[in-house]
Amino acid sequence: MAIQAMNLSISLTEMGIKRGDVISICSENRQEYFSTVLGICCTGATVTTTNIAYTKDEHKHVLDISKPKIVFCSPNAYKTNSKLFHSLPYIKSIVIYGEKISNTLSFEDLLRHNGVISPENFKCKDVEGQNDTAIILYSSGTTGLPKGVMLTHLNVIVSCLL
Repeated sequence: MAIQAMNLSISLTEMGIKRGDVISICSENRQEYFSTVLGICCTGATVTTTNIAYTKDEHKHVLDISKPKIVFCSPNAYKTNSKLFHSLPYIKSIVIYGEKISNTLSFEDLLRHNGVISPENFKCKDVEGQNDTAIILYSSGTTGLPKGVMLTHLNVIVSCLL
């Protein structure tokens, strides 16, 4: 998983992803999920997750909040939301877990990197832990549409220590 996250981070960086950019994950639980989260965080970008069960309007609403440049998704999520993903001008690329689909990138292709990656040679991009947003989650929407909740890198680290 660590090697996957490092390779993904390098591929995303080569695609121009940097600190402050937002990348979305729309998928049911999958083996690739955690390495995707770590790989995104290593670029300095922000991770946002969207619920595969959102209606089209809910999904558009939360994506309009975070405006991700890239969406990682499962084949099921893509099947349900492909028209929406392709219609949003801020989404530049869609990455599919599993088998590649036309007009998308393959997660597996992003893991293939020309260089030899080892933990000793890899360095995550610098972030300001107290200020930079690591993750945007969404409220349940009990009083209306979901709202974005920003967690800094420090928030995530402290939560993991508890």
